[in-house]
Amino acid sequence: MKIRVYNVAHGEHIPLHLPLILGDVDYKTDDGEIEVWNASRRELVATKWPVIEGAFKVLVRLVPGDNDINLRYQDEILKITLTFTFPHFKQFVRPVYIVLADDDGYFQGPDDEDCSVDSALERIKIGAMLIQTFTAEKMKEHGFGRQAFQLECDANYEPVCNVFKSRLTLERAHSMTGNELWTHFARELMMSSSFTDKDLSKWYCFMSFTRYEPPLSETPKTHSEILKYTKGHTALGGGGLALFGTGNLHTWAAKVSEIYSRFTDMRKIDRTKLMDDSAYREYYWANYATGLGASLHELGHTFDLAHTPSGIMARGFDDLHKVFTVQRSKVAIQNGDHRYSNHERSPSNVSLSDTQESKSLLQTEVKAVNINDKRYKDVCFGSPFKRPIRRNSNSGNVYIAPSPVVFKVEEGFKPMAFQQTVNISMKNYDGSETHQTITKDRSYETVTEVTLGESGQLLAKTSKRGWFEVISLVYRWFNRFDVRESKKNMSFSGSRIRSNFGLRLVELRSDPEGEVFHHWEFLSETPPTEFALKQSRVKNVPIEAKTVTILAEDNVGNVLKKKVELKDFES
Repeated sequence: MKIRVYNVAHGEHIPLHLPLILGDVDYKTDDGEIEVWNASRRELVATKWPVIEGAFKVLVRLVPGDNDINLRYQDEILKITLTFTFPHFKQFVRPVYIVLADDDGYFQGPDDEDCSVDSALERIKIGAMLIQTFTAEKMKEHGFGRQAFQLECDANYEPVCNVFKSRLTLERAHSMTGNELWTHFARELMMSSSFTDKDLSKWYCFMSFTRYEPPLSETPKTHSEILKYTKGHTALGGGGLALFGTGNLHTWAAKVSEIYSRFTDMRKIDRTKLMDDSAYREYYWANYATGLGASLHELGHTFDLAHTPSGIMARGFDDLHKVFTVQRSKVAIQNGDHRYSNHERSPSNVSLSDTQESKSLLQTEVKAVNINDKRYKDVCFGSPFKRPIRRNSNSGNVYIAPSPVVFKVEEGFKPMAFQQTVNISMKNYDGSETHQTITKDRSYETVTEVTLGESGQLLAKTSKRGWFEVISLVYRWFNRFDVRESKKNMSFSGSRIRSNFGLRLVELRSDPEGEVFHHWEFLSETPPTEFALKQSRVKNVPIEAKTVTILAEDNVGNVLKKKVELKDFES
């Protein structure tokens, strides 16, 4: 018997507070339990994680410098050293818990849950570390290395969640729409004297005052009905602010040892008392997955990410739990018990009895495979995109697609439109004054100029609207390049995009919805410095589209964004 890990190496430098460790116990295909502790943190109690069919996923807290990690399965112990290297980026993500002027800050939850401010801060910190880890693992999986945003930390490099005491009252907040709440807190946070480095942060904020109050006479059945009875709730991201309600915060883990049990919590939400935001799956674990995944989705909008056909920037965030739990690679029929993992109603480590429901889900018996030979080592064990190939003596290697799971999901998830306004006033030699307002919204720029005489009379007024080109530095939240010196090296002329540092990504987004419908990635060590937009290269163009927005990112994180006409593409 031997404990093996796949995605980290002994002595590896890790820029994460809570890295994910994947592995298995050699020659084991049954279930068990593995204990993990970090001796460098002087942890006295090990954290226990399930072993599913011989495989495991564990999370471990790190401290700056070397960390001596111990993994114990029965009598076997594996010791590895991981080095936590804090990235020291200038830009960072700032978690914030918003409490109203006349409220105590407790969030809504069951009577047996700790819903205090302190508990909220711990849940949000754990959540922030989880989405940081998720981002890093997915970046690595796609060939970019283990890169992620930096969280705001204290002097000891411990992530923090700030409490912000708003001047808004509970009565006023509960009368406001999600858009109104986003606008109010965006202004209040930026004007507050409680924070420094406001221009260097992305705000990851949660509103303590979300309240679900359905009528006693009925139980809401649709998501729209649930929202109708929920006050102080939104999920909006854009500009520098991602803002969320706390209707399902009670399902989140408050400490590392709770993460797995929370992601596999099979209790059903009582919709007569508590908000259900789970993509119609109804369980506690689904509320955790959807809530945490949606928070990453909205934070992605603050990094200028658009909607995509699949993945986190679509509805893929509902399945975020799969990255942190082991999905079964087989269906085991043992002693009359059916165990399965690919149906959305059951997390992977739960056994269901031989009920009529479970029989209907299991159409045929699948022979157990030797997972030590077949184990596929992607982050999402059991991902539908990386299923093992099943051998068939008659037809050779056959790919068997997973059964589809269909939900009725509410539409209308949109990024918060970010509008930037700059006001300029000039005193002229003749005594008049010229006031200029420049407003940038999506890919448009509006310049309004007003000239007033000495006595305040209107002398002239002009207004011009047009497209503008913007080079944003979104990627600076993921690296330490001094991109201020390099943005001049990225340009767009005619139909050609250029960067002296090499291009990594070119996206085409629909106008005005902003959803990505086509993209090119350049993953070689020496990416091209020039790319031509050609009509023959473009697929899935929206019907009757005449204009699109291009977004290009280079090798050091410069991002160029511009609206162009399709007719200007090379033929």
